[in-house]
Amino acid sequence: MLSIKNEKEMNVDNPCLDEFYEYFCRTVKTNAQMYEEVFNTLPTNQIRNFVATGNYTEKSKLRDTDPLTVC
Repeated sequence: MLSIKNEKEMNVDNPCLDEFYEYFCRTVKTNAQMYEEVFNTLPTNQIRNFVATGNYTEKSKLRDTDPLTVC
């Protein structure tokens, strides 16, 4: 969901406008980062080589932890 509250905030009549495209790209990037933080999904842009895959997959997933009890 793009979270566009009203047309005064963003012109949605023409999705080819640069303003809409830039907003869409920012929203997609934010959503992907949140999803990766919660689920540690693969593939991901956070891994640059095969060795880093093990460290990434062993990292605790936010979905498995209680953020209120983790210090």
